[in-house]
Amino acid sequence: MCSPEDVVIVKEDYFNYPNPPFNPPTLYPEFVNLQIGGIDPSNKVYEMVREGFRLFGLDVRNYGTSRWNPLSFLVNPGEKVFIKPNMIAEKHKYKNEWNYVITNGSFVRVIIDYLFLAMNGKGSIIIGDAPQTDSKYWEITKLMGLKEIRELYSKFDGFTIELVNLQDEYWVTKDDVYIETIPLPGDPRGSLTFDLGKDSYFSENDGKNPKYYGAHYDIDETNKAHSEGKHIYAIAKSPLIADVFINLPKLKTHKKCGITVNLKSLVGINANKNYLPHYVYSSPEKGEEQFDTVNLKKYLENIIVTRVKKILLRKNKLFQILARKLKPYAYDIFGDTEEIIRSGNWIGNDTVWRMSLDLKRILLYRNVNGTTSLKNRKRYLNC
Repeated sequence: MCSPEDVVIVKEDYFNYPNPPFNPPTLYPEFVNLQIGGIDPSNKVYEMVREGFRLFGLDVRNYGTSRWNPLSFLVNPGEKVFIKPNMIAEKHKYKNEWNYVITNGSFVRVIIDYLFLAMNGKGSIIIGDAPQTDSKYWEITKLMGLKEIRELYSKFDGFTIELVNLQDEYWVTKDDVYIETIPLPGDPRGSLTFDLGKDSYFSENDGKNPKYYGAHYDIDETNKAHSEGKHIYAIAKSPLIADVFINLPKLKTHKKCGITVNLKSLVGINANKNYLPHYVYSSPEKGEEQFDTVNLKKYLENIIVTRVKKILLRKNKLFQILARKLKPYAYDIFGDTEEIIRSGNWIGNDTVWRMSLDLKRILLYRNVNGTTSLKNRKRYLNC
């Protein structure tokens, strides 16, 4: 088996993503006796992931036989597995396209098939994420074909697939201006709150009085969670109680941290995304992370935007209309976000990596009773 530092790349010159339920291109020997579904000769994704397992040396001695079981090292029969794909949005912000934004369902199908094999058909799988708060989870599941995968497995007794939306609220926006919040049920198992305190990567900033901007206009909420030595996170319970966590991110660029893969993808296990610092907009010792340079124009922008967002939280209809009308003129004055650096969208962002590592620390080492266990680390697979 490869070491954790090794990287395996499987290249295919060109392929189209297959259609749900993403059946394998042929009946592989390891699945001869399972009869999970039909075959789809056009499914290149399945073959690529399977080949990746082989190159990693997973159960390589049995490869090519009916005994091959590449994920048997990870999970046991009867256990609970949480699969975390990237389900950020139903389309790109500027284009009506989605394949390069979220994890394709064909990737999820391969992982489920080999989990089913390793679990001997007994156990449960939870597929969940908390998409971007102005995104529609129900539309994303349709695009990914997750319901078709679940239906395929519904004929097996003792094996369940559950689709879970971890969003606790949906934000309605018009003209890119926040209008209202619609409460959502969130994780059906609830959530847990953790205070990392000195174990947080933000503890290095304690005493420097940084002002963090989170995921929403309510700046005070973010800074109450990260002040005076406290570093509080609210995490959905379903990924915490699972025996195994499998991360299936979408490889893509990110304006605040350069790239989104396994660590940044953990934002989706949160029950309150506004507890997540995204950048520092004011700090006496470090200067501002919001911009790459600070001048009078940007200083004024920061003051105006901060106050406008606080007023928008009051949900005054007239002010919302006014903000929507004036926002294009504000971009004319201060510059469009696609043209200038703002909101911590640059290499100088010293915040997002800390937030991501805090989430990883909670997921791997924190127990549901709030204690820390370095010995009983959660089983975890990044794909």
